[in-house]
Amino acid sequence: MTQLEGSTASAVCASGMAAISSALLNLVRAKDEIVAAAGLYSGTVELLRSFEALGIHTRYVPKNTVSEYEKRINGKTRVVFAETIGNPRLDVTDVVVNSS
Repeated sequence: MTQLEGSTASAVCASGMAAISSALLNLVRAKDEIVAAAGLYSGTVELLRSFEALGIHTRYVPKNTVSEYEKRINGKTRVVFAETIGNPRLDVTDVVVNSS
């Protein structure tokens, strides 16, 4: 995989939940927050709920828009997480890149 991607290293996970868990737990610690889309796959919601035991809180965005995400981001937010296309709502997250 590393050679195919032209990278210097890679990690392989046995499942999507393992990949999400590995990625998120490398970014957040106790007292940090994740802002996430409300329309996530139920397995992802359960994974994020399990992070509560580690002191990691998730704030959910009811409507999948940039302004709704912005309203929930605060000084404790370390990750903004969304699935695109979301499951089960099939909502498409507008990934905006702001170069300013």
